[in-house]
Amino acid sequence: MIWRVLGTCRLAICVIDAIGELNFVHPALQSTWRGSGGRATHILRRTLPAGLAVVAVCGLVSLLYVINPLVGMVSLAGALALWVLVRNHFWSILAVYASISLGVLGLITSDSTLTVTKLLIALAAIIWLVRTLFYKETDAFIETLRNPAIHMSIVLTFIVYLSIFNAHDSGFAIYFFAKFASLCGVFYLVVLAIRTERQLYAVIRTVILCAAIVSLGGVYEMVTQRSVHRLFGREQYLAVGREGGGRLTSRHQSGYVAPTLETQKGAWVRVQSTFNDPNTFSAYLLSAIALSLAAFLGAEKRRDKWLYAAALLPLVLSLLGTGSRASLGLLGLVVLIYFLHLPFRNKFAAVAIAAGSLTVVISALVILMPQFRKGISIDAFRDDPRYGLWTMAIHMIADHPWMGVGYGNFIDLYSQYRVPGAPGLLQPMPHNSFLQIWAETGTLGAAAALGFVLLIVWQLWVVMRNTKDRKRWFTALALTGAVVGYFLNSLTIPMLDDQSLWLTAALGVAGTSVLRAGLASEQSRWGSSVSLAGESTSPAEDRGLAKSR
Repeated sequence: MIWRVLGTCRLAICVIDAIGELNFVHPALQSTWRGSGGRATHILRRTLPAGLAVVAVCGLVSLLYVINPLVGMVSLAGALALWVLVRNHFWSILAVYASISLGVLGLITSDSTLTVTKLLIALAAIIWLVRTLFYKETDAFIETLRNPAIHMSIVLTFIVYLSIFNAHDSGFAIYFFAKFASLCGVFYLVVLAIRTERQLYAVIRTVILCAAIVSLGGVYEMVTQRSVHRLFGREQYLAVGREGGGRLTSRHQSGYVAPTLETQKGAWVRVQSTFNDPNTFSAYLLSAIALSLAAFLGAEKRRDKWLYAAALLPLVLSLLGTGSRASLGLLGLVVLIYFLHLPFRNKFAAVAIAAGSLTVVISALVILMPQFRKGISIDAFRDDPRYGLWTMAIHMIADHPWMGVGYGNFIDLYSQYRVPGAPGLLQPMPHNSFLQIWAETGTLGAAAALGFVLLIVWQLWVVMRNTKDRKRWFTALALTGAVVGYFLNSLTIPMLDDQSLWLTAALGVAGTSVLRAGLASEQSRWGSSVSLAGESTSPAEDRGLAKSR
């Protein structure tokens, strides 16, 4: 009932916002919208019929996807709320991050309407792009497009769309076309909207804040053993109870069994907060921890350090509660990366953080996971259902090496390629994002995806190698940890449809554009420049970055 009330309120507010957004076509009308009440009323009267028509069409479309039309209307109206924010495109980025990271759209809408919602967010990106090209900021837009990571993302997008139309089922092709368009829309909206370092820092702080709030949901689940979705009327599982032998089980009205962790002192439900899967939630937490830890190390004021430390505490606790072996192991790797790159003056703190974090990770693995206490063997790995799924993906790659089987076609060919050990129930993806890209889009798509990630990391490394600015250096480090953490995590779980993954990739691309522009300005002041190889043409590079930090 709570989500229905929230949805009704959102609907009323979003309709008003959508009507106002129709003025984006005429810049003169935009200025009058913020002018006197009389002129605004006149504009409202002129745009009211068109606004109601837009909402009516969205309502009709929603009926095709959901049983409850109110749910569809609420979801689509929420997208229109983001649409209206495109008038101030930077704040729209914060809205997109907040709504998706906090899981607001997912909590109050069904999965089908969420897909349509993201598609309308893609339309918002197109609207902003038209405004940028025809009205203002054309030079800044062209400068942003010079980023080689954007070039690679465009190539990857083109390859994915080619593979979509290589699908066996035309109906599925249309569905995946719309779904991928929504993800691309969010990606390019973020990439093109962040233009200054100040905006980049604001978005990173927003991401950390949202992640801290979401992680409180994970802590809540650890303590109460109840789903956060229950607060919004979408119960995932009921209170858990112990049965014979002390094994922890869960009861669900629709038959869903919550994943549990067996420990030396019993068992508990794996936390997932507003996410639909503990592993996806753990990848999101790892990325947020990478951002928060770098922000903590780079903060100069004591107050800021305390704030980032306060954000890190629930993030780490929730990560432990997810029980994700990959994320817990990668946490130590991220800390190690930070340790290797920190200036010499901070080496003692880095050693303490690295040693403490690795101790926590190793202890957690030993305590939480029986397989780590018994040791890891090849035979145990082959018993994992993921081994069968990965084998299926490799067979698809062998049969369709160049263009793949078509984006989203893994589930369509599941019965044909199923091997012993793979789950009997149809799986939509092979629990490995890179293998999924390779199998569904071919070697060309896999090469483009890998090149995309490497270009982001390389450009951030160039910034770290040459900059003298402390804040810029730690920001590049934070983005490196977030992008690398997400990419490595995606090698063990399916994440191509995860909005947070796309947002993090977009933040990495936008960060490279903004930080390299700032580096160029910095180098011009110091009388040096940065080559494509990432080497400074001035001896200033060797004067010791540690002294400047």
